[in-house]
Amino acid sequence: MHIPKRFQGILAGVAFMLAAPVFIGVMSPSALVSAHDLTGTVPTPTPVAFEGSNTPVLMNSPSPSVLGVVTMGPTPYVMTPTPTPKPKPQFVFSAPAFAPPPSDTSRAYALSVLPSYGWGADVTTQFACLNALWNRESGWNPYDLNRWSGAYGIPQALPGSKMAAFGADWKTNPDTQIAWGLHYIKGKYGTPCGAWSHSQAYGWY
Repeated sequence: MHIPKRFQGILAGVAFMLAAPVFIGVMSPSALVSAHDLTGTVPTPTPVAFEGSNTPVLMNSPSPSVLGVVTMGPTPYVMTPTPTPKPKPQFVFSAPAFAPPPSDTSRAYALSVLPSYGWGADVTTQFACLNALWNRESGWNPYDLNRWSGAYGIPQALPGSKMAAFGADWKTNPDTQIAWGLHYIKGKYGTPCGAWSHSQAYGWY
């Protein structure tokens, strides 16, 4: 059939419009032009497999629903701050309240000799510590024997025979035991309050 030339251009335009949706419908999403890339250059997808996955992911692949380059990446690592360790509680020494020594001669003797060991300036406080310490250890009993450890006497010398250096009567004489005990305290802890502080912290001195 012969079609006049003036109609041929119109028919060609109609045919193009009818064919265009079919052509666009089969276009791959990777062929779409990005919204921000008007030069006609389409980013080349780059397969990348992230750690822990065997499935490659296309990097810089255009989204079929949103015109534009969608850049995919691994989930960002969130650093968890290391908790600050709580400081260990420190033992705070508190001297026991001073009580005048009973009338027994052992406490009276100990109080009278404390200044000779250099503790005269705060003799009241030092005797309060000494009294608390030896109350805990032996109750000021010169015959007190710890059947588990063998410690003996008012200061609980271990073994008790150590006190023989201060007198052959160390088993029965409170004064000999007190003299040894004060000498021991001064040499190891400095003061009765130093020995009492250690005893409070560890249960022994």
